[in-house]
Amino acid sequence: MISREHLLRSLESAGLQLQHSGFEALCAYVELLIRWSRRINLTGFSFDADTQAAIERLLLEPLAAARIAKPARRVLDIGSGGGSPAIPFFLGLEQASELVLVESRAKKAVFLREALHATGIRGTVVADRFEQLVVPELFDAVTVRAVAANGPLWELVERVLGSGGRVYWFHSASQPQPDQNAVSWGIPVRLLEGASRVSVGTRS
Repeated sequence: MISREHLLRSLESAGLQLQHSGFEALCAYVELLIRWSRRINLTGFSFDADTQAAIERLLLEPLAAARIAKPARRVLDIGSGGGSPAIPFFLGLEQASELVLVESRAKKAVFLREALHATGIRGTVVADRFEQLVVPELFDAVTVRAVAANGPLWELVERVLGSGGRVYWFHSASQPQPDQNAVSWGIPVRLLEGASRVSVGTRS
C-alpha cells in the first residue's frame, strides 16, 4: 500500500499540489484502486511491482494536465477503465462539479461507482459504449485515453462538447494527431519528464 507521505512527496517532487479535500479524495482513490487491482485488471500498471511508474502515469500526469486545463464544471471521460486519467484530472480542476464516466465493461463500471463514492465526487457511471450515450446537457471538458483515436470518435466528442469546451487526449509521443476536421488541435504538451503527452482540442 502506498503511504500518504509517499504520495505527498511524489506530488511535491512533480511541482503539483492539491487542496486538503482533493488530496484526501486522491488517497481514497489510490487505496481503492490498489485493492481492486489485486482482483481484476484495471490498468496496465502495478502499484506493487512498479510503484513510481504507476504513480506517475495514473496520478501525476492527469494532475499535470489539469494544471494547464481551462476551468470546467461538467467533465466526461470515455473508456474510463480504472478511473485514470478522469478522477485525478477532475480533482485537479478548478470549479469542477460533475464527472460522467463511460465504461462498457461491467466489472470496471462497478469499480468506478465505488471510486466516485469513496472520493466524494458527484458523478455518474454509464455502463455502455460511448456511441450509445444520450447527453441531456453538454460538457465543458472531455478526457480520452487508450481508445481508438480516429475520426468517428472525434466527431462523437464534438457533439457532446459545449461552446468553448475542450477535449484532452492523453497519448504517447509516437502517436500523431488525427488528420480530420471535427476537432482543432493545439501542439501536444509534454507531461512530466516522460514520453506521455496531452493534446488539447476544441470544436471546429
